Amino acid sequence: YATHFLLEAKAAGYPVPDLELEAALLYVREEIVKGRHRESHPDILERAYGLYVLAVAKKPDTGSMDRLREEAMALPAAAAPAGTAPPAPGAQPTAPAPSAQTSFPASARFLLAGAYLLSSQPEAARSVLGDDLPEPGEARDTGGVLRSPAREAAILLSTLVDSDPSDPRVTALIHRLKSCRVRDRWGTTQENAFALLALGKYARHRAKTPEDYRAEVAVAGQPPIELAAGESREIHGESLEGGVRVSLKGSGQVFYWWSEEGVPANGKVEEVDAGIKV
Repeated sequence: YATHFLLEAKAAGYPVPDLELEAALLYVREEIVKGRHRESHPDILERAYGLYVLAVAKKPDTGSMDRLREEAMALPAAAAPAGTAPPAPGAQPTAPAPSAQTSFPASARFLLAGAYLLSSQPEAARSVLGDDLPEPGEARDTGGVLRSPAREAAILLSTLVDSDPSDPRVTALIHRLKSCRVRDRWGTTQENAFALLALGKYARHRAKTPEDYRAEVAVAGQPPIELAAGESREIHGESLEGGVRVSLKGSGQVFYWWSEEGVPANGKVEEVDAGIKV
């Protein structure tokens, strides 16, 4: 995790000491990926994250990537037990204790596929990930590699923006990442960091993409407002009755959001714990 962020910081132009970074990458390669001096062999998720970090550093270990892919493909994809209900909004589920590896976790698939994409091997990535995104649903770790559905979506989004920003899964991952938020934020510092890193990369990519359009926005029956490419506007109204209509002429993308707030007419407010238990 720390080595990963040192690499991202360096790529963003921040000064990172080369000697310390090389030592960290050596540790990732020898201890996390190969497990040379460990009593127990690293599990699939640890190795996948280590391989991803090496690929981010432009030092992919393709032999270990292929071995992990062969090993993982012999295992079924991880799935939630039958009858397992999804966590309530704001809840903080934790992962079970580590056990013998009997499945290929979605998090490991995201990371290994990301390593292949960064190594310019899209077909290998597709063999790991498939044409569709694996369903989220794994618990949030409190230790180890600190996996979570939000973080893995952010990592793959970051990877695709770096390797192939036109990939249709980019839009799907942005929606998935947004759906992981509770009250306009992600659940942990790490999730917020990875999400902002990925979305920041996407925003920079969009800023460099030529656009030539005129957008027309009408809110709640008000007269439409015309916007030029790249122009932003806040539109306020008494309510959203009548809906929101957005039309686009030309080439490009326009992003919009809306929110509505108020107090219950009956004066009753639902009590929620927002993930906090006493």
